[in-house]
Amino acid sequence: MGLQRDTPATRRFAFGPRKPLKRSPFQKSFKQTARPTPTPQQLRRRAFEAEHAAMRRIVLARDRYCRVHVRRCTNRATEAHHVLPRSRGGPNELWNYLGLCHDCHQYVHHHPRESEANGWLARLGASCEIATAT
Repeated sequence: MGLQRDTPATRRFAFGPRKPLKRSPFQKSFKQTARPTPTPQQLRRRAFEAEHAAMRRIVLARDRYCRVHVRRCTNRATEAHHVLPRSRGGPNELWNYLGLCHDCHQYVHHHPRESEANGWLARLGASCEIATAT
């Protein structure tokens, strides 16, 4: 028995010998096809998602527990909530975020009048200041 050369065909792994890839008759080639160029709307959406993900991590580190305290909630904050919603012109800035648990986040959106009165939700042009309690 001689030593075998270490080639892709002779390497052994836990699941057995490596076999060369076979091309299906329906595949045109192994090359990756070029992706279409993203639209400006897709680029804006990707930028927003990246910025929101970064802000979400910061907010959840700042607000370790739910900031709404509906029915004496003591759950950990798992979601980032915009006080002034993006759909109403709210910015992606730290002062515009609250860390909430899932149940309280649902409560805030299903009870807008109470949420506005408590400062958890704001309307554009409202005559109230947005203040975050620490």
